[in-house]
Amino acid sequence: MENEFKNIQPLNCMNNLDNPCDPLRINYTFKEPLWVSFTCQALLIILFKSLAWLFTYLKSRQKTS
Repeated sequence: MENEFKNIQPLNCMNNLDNPCDPLRINYTFKEPLWVSFTCQALLIILFKSLAWLFTYLKSRQKTS
């Protein structure tokens, strides 16, 4: 987060429903809802853990000389 928001001025957020304070949408124009981001993150975790398990399994089956 520090890398992404390092050079951004402090936000002056008020409780205004017409103009909510959302720095990601304001500065980077993310259009995806939050659940899409969490789903993608979960899928990446599952993918990398599955690949790690597969390569560990294949490596353990190799015969050592």
